[in-house]
Amino acid sequence: MTLLQPGEYQVEVTAWTPVDSDARTLTVHMVGVSSGLRLTPPADDSQGGSSVTMELAMDELVGEFCILVDYGDGTNRAYEFPTGACSAYTDVEAVTLTSPTTPLTHEYQDDGRYTVTVESFNSFQNETLHVDVTVSTADCRDPYVIIENVAPDFRYPTKVQKSKTTHVYGSDDLDCSLLDNRKQWVIVEVNPADGSVISVIDTSSLDTTNKRELVLPKHFLPYGLYKLTFTVTMTFHTNPELATRYAGQFVGSAITYIQVGKSDLIVRIVDGGMSYMTVGGDTDLELEPEMHSLDPDEVRDGTVACIFFSQILHSGLLWHSSFQTK
Repeated sequence: MTLLQPGEYQVEVTAWTPVDSDARTLTVHMVGVSSGLRLTPPADDSQGGSSVTMELAMDELVGEFCILVDYGDGTNRAYEFPTGACSAYTDVEAVTLTSPTTPLTHEYQDDGRYTVTVESFNSFQNETLHVDVTVSTADCRDPYVIIENVAPDFRYPTKVQKSKTTHVYGSDDLDCSLLDNRKQWVIVEVNPADGSVISVIDTSSLDTTNKRELVLPKHFLPYGLYKLTFTVTMTFHTNPELATRYAGQFVGSAITYIQVGKSDLIVRIVDGGMSYMTVGGDTDLELEPEMHSLDPDEVRDGTVACIFFSQILHSGLLWHSSFQTK
Protein backbone atom coordinates (compact mmCIF):
# COMPACT_ATOMS: atom_id res chain seq x y z
CA MET A 1 0.00 0.00 0.00
CA THR A 2 1.29 3.46 -0.95
CA LEU A 3 -0.06 6.68 0.58
CA LEU A 4 0.65 9.50 -1.86
CA GLN A 5 -1.09 12.51 -0.34
CA PRO A 6 -0.65 14.04 3.13
CA GLY A 7 -3.53 13.43 5.49
CA GLU A 8 -4.98 11.07 8.05
CA TYR A 9 -5.78 7.52 6.95
CA GLN A 10 -7.58 4.67 8.70
CA VAL A 11 -5.96 1.36 7.81
CA GLU A 12 -7.89 -1.80 8.70
CA VAL A 13 -6.29 -5.23 8.54
CA THR A 14 -8.42 -8.38 8.83
CA ALA A 15 -7.12 -11.92 9.22
CA TRP A 16 -9.29 -15.00 8.58
CA THR A 17 -9.04 -18.66 9.47
CA PRO A 18 -11.56 -21.40 8.60
CA VAL A 19 -13.22 -20.93 12.00
CA ASP A 20 -12.56 -17.32 13.02
CA SER A 21 -11.52 -13.82 11.98
CA ASP A 22 -10.01 -10.78 13.67
CA ALA A 23 -9.57 -7.14 12.61
CA ARG A 24 -7.29 -4.33 13.72
CA THR A 25 -7.45 -0.63 12.81
CA LEU A 26 -4.44 1.68 12.61
CA THR A 27 -4.53 5.44 12.21
CA VAL A 28 -1.76 6.72 9.92
CA HIS A 29 -0.94 10.44 9.81
CA MET A 30 0.81 11.09 6.48
CA VAL A 31 2.95 14.25 6.64
CA GLY A 32 4.20 16.05 3.51
CA VAL A 33 7.88 16.90 3.31
CA SER A 34 9.58 19.84 1.62
CA SER A 35 11.91 19.23 -1.32
CA GLY A 36 14.28 21.11 -3.57
CA LEU A 37 15.78 23.32 -0.86
CA ARG A 38 18.13 25.88 -2.48
CA LEU A 39 20.24 28.80 -1.26
CA THR A 40 21.36 31.24 -3.99
CA PRO A 41 24.55 33.21 -3.20
CA PRO A 42 24.51 37.02 -3.31
CA ALA A 43 24.63 38.70 -6.69
CA ASP A 44 27.85 40.50 -7.62
CA ASP A 45 26.38 43.93 -6.93
CA SER A 46 25.57 42.99 -3.34
CA GLN A 47 29.16 42.04 -2.51
CA GLY A 48 31.89 44.44 -1.58
CA GLY A 49 29.75 46.16 1.06
CA SER A 50 28.31 45.45 4.48
CA SER A 51 24.88 44.13 3.45
CA VAL A 52 24.21 41.00 1.41
CA THR A 53 21.03 39.41 0.09
CA MET A 54 20.62 35.74 -0.70
CA GLU A 55 17.57 33.79 -1.82
CA LEU A 56 16.17 30.81 0.06
CA ALA A 57 13.88 28.67 -2.09
CA MET A 58 12.16 25.29 -2.21
CA ASP A 59 9.76 23.56 -4.58
CA GLU A 60 6.66 24.26 -2.47
CA LEU A 61 5.47 24.89 1.08
CA VAL A 62 4.19 21.54 2.25
CA GLY A 63 4.00 19.65 5.54
CA GLU A 64 5.78 21.29 8.44
CA PHE A 65 9.42 22.18 8.89
CA CYS A 66 11.82 24.52 10.68
CA ILE A 67 14.74 26.27 8.97
CA LEU A 68 17.67 27.66 10.96
CA VAL A 69 20.04 30.12 9.27
CA ASP A 70 23.53 30.72 10.70
CA TYR A 71 25.13 33.72 8.96
CA GLY A 72 28.62 32.81 10.16
CA ASP A 73 29.13 35.93 12.30
CA GLY A 74 27.23 34.78 15.37
CA THR A 75 23.81 35.82 14.00
CA ASN A 76 21.09 33.19 13.75
CA ARG A 77 17.57 33.40 12.39
CA ALA A 78 14.72 30.92 12.09
CA TYR A 79 11.99 30.41 9.50
CA GLU A 80 9.07 28.03 9.88
CA PHE A 81 6.03 26.59 8.19
CA PRO A 82 3.41 26.59 9.52
CA THR A 83 3.55 28.91 12.56
CA GLY A 84 4.94 27.08 15.57
CA ALA A 85 6.97 24.50 13.64
CA CYS A 86 10.24 25.77 15.17
CA SER A 87 9.01 25.91 18.77
CA ALA A 88 10.38 22.43 19.55
CA TYR A 89 13.82 23.11 18.05
CA THR A 90 15.02 26.60 18.95
CA ASP A 91 14.48 29.62 21.19
CA VAL A 92 15.11 31.98 18.25
CA GLU A 93 11.99 33.87 17.23
CA ALA A 94 10.90 32.39 13.92
CA VAL A 95 9.40 34.08 10.86
CA THR A 96 6.52 32.18 9.25
CA LEU A 97 7.11 31.53 5.55
CA THR A 98 4.33 32.55 3.16
CA SER A 99 6.09 31.77 -0.14
CA PRO A 100 8.44 29.05 -1.44
CA THR A 101 10.93 31.85 -2.21
CA THR A 102 12.25 34.10 0.56
CA PRO A 103 15.01 36.77 0.42
CA LEU A 104 17.58 36.60 3.22
CA THR A 105 19.17 39.99 3.86
CA HIS A 106 21.87 40.41 6.47
CA GLU A 107 24.22 43.24 7.41
CA TYR A 108 27.77 42.26 8.36
CA GLN A 109 29.78 44.60 10.58
CA ASP A 110 33.26 43.58 9.43
CA ASP A 111 34.98 42.63 6.20
CA GLY A 112 35.61 38.93 5.84
CA ARG A 113 34.56 35.67 4.28
CA TYR A 114 31.62 34.04 6.02
CA THR A 115 30.02 30.62 5.65
CA VAL A 116 26.23 30.79 5.74
CA THR A 117 24.66 27.52 6.92
CA VAL A 118 21.01 26.65 6.34
CA GLU A 119 19.53 23.64 8.14
CA SER A 120 15.99 22.47 7.39
CA PHE A 121 14.44 19.74 9.51
CA ASN A 122 11.34 18.17 10.98
CA SER A 123 10.58 14.80 12.52
CA PHE A 124 11.19 12.98 9.24
CA GLN A 125 14.05 14.65 7.39
CA ASN A 126 17.12 16.82 7.78
CA GLU A 127 18.95 18.81 5.09
CA THR A 128 21.90 21.20 5.32
CA LEU A 129 23.27 23.72 2.80
CA HIS A 130 26.39 25.93 2.88
CA VAL A 131 27.20 29.10 0.92
CA ASP A 132 30.34 31.23 1.23
CA VAL A 133 29.81 35.01 1.30
CA THR A 134 32.50 37.66 0.90
CA VAL A 135 32.08 41.12 2.44
CA SER A 136 34.85 43.52 1.54
CA THR A 137 35.64 47.09 0.57
CA ALA A 138 38.15 45.82 -1.97
CA ASP A 139 37.30 46.20 -5.64
CA CYS A 140 37.05 42.46 -6.14
CA ARG A 141 34.66 39.57 -6.75
CA ASP A 142 35.00 35.85 -6.23
CA PRO A 143 36.69 34.25 -9.27
CA TYR A 144 34.30 32.56 -11.68
CA VAL A 145 35.69 29.04 -11.91
CA ILE A 146 34.60 26.19 -14.19
CA ILE A 147 35.88 22.76 -15.25
CA GLU A 148 35.57 21.79 -18.89
CA ASN A 149 33.32 18.81 -19.71
CA VAL A 150 32.21 18.85 -16.11
CA ALA A 151 30.37 15.97 -14.43
CA PRO A 152 29.06 17.65 -11.24
CA ASP A 153 26.88 14.72 -10.06
CA PHE A 154 28.68 11.75 -8.47
CA ARG A 155 25.99 9.46 -9.89
CA TYR A 156 27.03 10.34 -13.45
CA PRO A 157 30.84 10.67 -13.44
CA THR A 158 33.17 10.92 -16.39
CA LYS A 159 34.54 7.44 -17.03
CA VAL A 160 38.28 7.02 -17.55
CA GLN A 161 40.57 4.01 -17.82
CA LYS A 162 43.27 3.27 -15.30
CA SER A 163 45.90 2.70 -18.00
CA LYS A 164 45.29 6.06 -19.71
CA THR A 165 46.67 9.47 -18.79
CA THR A 166 43.75 11.72 -17.79
CA HIS A 167 43.67 15.46 -18.45
CA VAL A 168 41.22 17.72 -16.59
CA TYR A 169 41.04 21.39 -17.57
CA GLY A 170 39.94 24.22 -15.30
CA SER A 171 39.22 27.81 -16.26
CA ASP A 172 38.82 31.02 -14.27
CA ASP A 173 37.49 34.51 -14.98
CA LEU A 174 38.90 37.17 -12.64
CA ASP A 175 37.10 40.46 -11.85
CA CYS A 176 39.39 41.81 -9.22
CA SER A 177 41.97 44.47 -8.43
CA LEU A 178 44.01 41.80 -6.62
CA LEU A 179 46.21 40.66 -9.47
CA ASP A 180 47.75 37.69 -7.66
CA ASN A 181 45.96 34.38 -7.39
CA ARG A 182 46.65 30.84 -6.30
CA LYS A 183 45.27 27.76 -8.07
CA GLN A 184 44.89 24.40 -6.39
CA TRP A 185 43.56 20.92 -7.24
CA VAL A 186 42.27 18.55 -4.56
CA ILE A 187 41.30 14.91 -5.16
CA VAL A 188 39.24 12.78 -2.78
CA GLU A 189 37.89 9.27 -3.17
CA VAL A 190 34.14 9.14 -2.55
CA ASN A 191 31.56 6.47 -1.79
CA PRO A 192 29.54 5.69 -4.95
CA ALA A 193 26.47 5.03 -2.81
CA ASP A 194 26.12 8.52 -1.34
CA GLY A 195 29.08 10.64 -2.46
CA SER A 196 30.61 10.82 1.02
CA VAL A 197 34.38 11.22 1.31
CA ILE A 198 36.40 8.04 1.86
CA SER A 199 39.93 9.44 1.77
CA VAL A 200 42.05 12.33 0.51
CA ILE A 201 44.47 11.49 -2.30
CA ASP A 202 48.10 12.57 -1.91
CA THR A 203 48.91 14.71 -4.96
CA SER A 204 52.35 15.88 -3.81
CA SER A 205 53.98 13.92 -6.66
CA LEU A 206 51.94 15.81 -9.28
CA ASP A 207 52.84 19.19 -10.75
CA THR A 208 49.62 21.01 -9.79
CA THR A 209 51.00 24.28 -8.39
CA ASN A 210 49.11 27.17 -9.98
CA LYS A 211 48.08 24.99 -12.93
CA ARG A 212 44.70 25.15 -14.66
CA GLU A 213 45.34 21.70 -16.10
CA LEU A 214 45.40 18.61 -13.89
CA VAL A 215 47.34 15.71 -15.40
CA LEU A 216 46.74 12.31 -13.82
CA PRO A 217 49.38 9.82 -15.00
CA LYS A 218 48.30 6.32 -15.90
CA HIS A 219 48.04 4.00 -12.89
CA PHE A 220 48.05 7.01 -10.51
CA LEU A 221 44.53 6.35 -9.19
CA PRO A 222 43.22 2.89 -8.28
CA TYR A 223 39.79 1.77 -9.43
CA GLY A 224 37.13 3.93 -7.78
CA LEU A 225 35.05 7.10 -7.81
CA TYR A 226 36.82 10.44 -7.28
CA LYS A 227 35.82 14.05 -6.71
CA LEU A 228 38.16 16.66 -8.22
CA THR A 229 38.00 20.24 -6.91
CA PHE A 230 39.64 23.18 -8.69
CA THR A 231 39.99 26.28 -6.48
CA VAL A 232 41.24 29.77 -7.31
CA THR A 233 42.06 32.13 -4.41
CA MET A 234 42.87 35.81 -4.89
CA THR A 235 45.95 36.87 -2.91
CA PHE A 236 48.40 39.72 -2.25
CA HIS A 237 51.79 38.05 -2.49
CA THR A 238 53.71 41.31 -2.64
CA ASN A 239 51.95 43.27 0.12
CA PRO A 240 51.97 41.52 3.53
CA GLU A 241 49.54 44.01 5.08
CA LEU A 242 46.93 43.55 2.36
CA ALA A 243 47.60 39.81 2.24
CA THR A 244 46.60 39.55 5.90
CA ARG A 245 43.63 41.87 5.51
CA TYR A 246 42.09 40.05 2.54
CA ALA A 247 43.36 36.53 3.27
CA GLY A 248 40.95 33.90 1.98
CA GLN A 249 38.19 36.40 1.17
CA PHE A 250 37.89 35.93 -2.59
CA VAL A 251 37.68 32.27 -3.56
CA GLY A 252 36.02 30.40 -6.40
CA SER A 253 35.87 26.66 -6.99
CA ALA A 254 34.34 24.00 -9.21
CA ILE A 255 34.02 20.24 -8.90
CA THR A 256 33.78 17.27 -11.20
CA TYR A 257 33.65 13.49 -10.71
CA ILE A 258 35.57 10.77 -12.51
CA GLN A 259 35.18 7.00 -12.37
CA VAL A 260 38.43 5.08 -12.81
CA GLY A 261 37.60 1.73 -14.35
CA LYS A 262 39.21 -1.26 -16.02
CA SER A 263 41.01 -0.93 -19.33
CA ASP A 264 40.51 -3.29 -22.24
CA LEU A 265 42.88 -6.25 -22.29
CA ILE A 266 45.50 -6.17 -25.01
CA VAL A 267 45.29 -9.51 -26.81
CA ARG A 268 48.28 -10.68 -28.84
CA ILE A 269 48.31 -14.20 -30.21
CA VAL A 270 51.90 -13.97 -31.42
CA ASP A 271 54.85 -11.81 -30.52
CA GLY A 272 54.37 -8.43 -32.17
CA GLY A 273 50.58 -8.59 -32.13
CA MET A 274 49.98 -9.37 -35.83
CA SER A 275 46.36 -10.19 -36.66
CA TYR A 276 47.05 -11.76 -40.09
CA MET A 277 49.92 -14.03 -41.05
CA THR A 278 50.83 -16.15 -44.06
CA VAL A 279 53.03 -19.17 -43.42
CA GLY A 280 54.06 -22.19 -45.44
CA GLY A 281 52.46 -25.57 -44.91
CA ASP A 282 55.65 -27.09 -43.51
CA THR A 283 56.39 -24.16 -41.20
CA ASP A 284 55.93 -24.45 -37.46
CA LEU A 285 53.84 -21.63 -36.00
CA GLU A 286 54.01 -21.09 -32.27
CA LEU A 287 50.92 -19.38 -30.85
CA GLU A 288 51.35 -18.15 -27.28
CA PRO A 289 48.59 -15.63 -26.40
CA GLU A 290 49.18 -16.30 -22.73
CA MET A 291 52.73 -14.98 -23.10
CA HIS A 292 52.12 -11.95 -25.32
CA SER A 293 48.75 -10.65 -24.08
CA LEU A 294 48.61 -8.27 -21.15
CA ASP A 295 46.40 -6.32 -18.81
CA PRO A 296 47.45 -2.66 -19.20
CA ASP A 297 46.15 -1.81 -15.73
CA GLU A 298 48.75 -3.97 -14.02
CA VAL A 299 52.53 -3.93 -13.89
CA ARG A 300 53.39 -7.15 -15.64
CA ASP A 301 55.35 -9.65 -13.60
CA GLY A 302 54.15 -12.82 -15.23
CA THR A 303 51.85 -14.17 -17.93
CA VAL A 304 48.18 -13.61 -18.59
CA ALA A 305 46.09 -16.71 -17.98
CA CYS A 306 43.93 -17.63 -20.98
CA ILE A 307 41.71 -20.37 -22.36
CA PHE A 308 41.65 -20.88 -26.12
CA PHE A 309 40.63 -23.31 -28.83
CA SER A 310 40.88 -23.39 -32.60
CA GLN A 311 39.23 -25.00 -35.58
CA ILE A 312 40.03 -25.31 -39.25
CA LEU A 313 37.86 -23.07 -41.40
CA HIS A 314 38.50 -23.65 -45.11
CA SER A 315 42.09 -22.59 -45.71
CA GLY A 316 42.31 -20.38 -42.66
CA LEU A 317 42.67 -21.00 -38.98
CA LEU A 318 39.83 -19.63 -36.85
CA TRP A 319 41.09 -18.86 -33.34
CA HIS A 320 38.90 -18.24 -30.31
CA SER A 321 40.34 -17.13 -27.01
CA SER A 322 39.26 -15.58 -23.74
CA PHE A 323 41.61 -13.97 -21.28
CA GLN A 324 41.64 -13.62 -17.54
CA THR A 325 44.40 -11.93 -15.53
CA LYS A 326 46.09 -13.90 -12.81
